[in-house]
Amino acid sequence: MKQMTTTGTQHTERSLITGDDSLEELADLKSAVDQQATPNQIHSKSLHSLRNKLAIIIGHCDLLKERLKVDSQSTEHLDAIKALAYGIAKTYSNLC
Repeated sequence: MKQMTTTGTQHTERSLITGDDSLEELADLKSAVDQQATPNQIHSKSLHSLRNKLAIIIGHCDLLKERLKVDSQSTEHLDAIKALAYGIAKTYSNLC
C-alpha cells in the first residue's frame, strides 16, 4: 500500500482496500437513528454498506486470481467466494 502523509488519508486508503470503515458506518447509522430516520432509511444505509463490502471482496478475489496459476485449486476457491459474494449482492439488491 502506498504511504500517505496524513493520518486521515491513510485511514481512507486503508478503508478502501480493506473495507475497514465499520466504526464510521456504525456512527452514521447511530446518527440516522438519533435523527429519527425512518426504518427504510436505516435499512437502505445498511444494505448500501453491505454491498460496498461485497464489492471489496469481489475485487480482492480478482486481484488474487491474477497472481495465481490458472489451474490451481486456489483459483477454484476464489471463484466460489466471488460467486457467493455476487449471489448475496443480488439477493440484497432485490430487497431495495
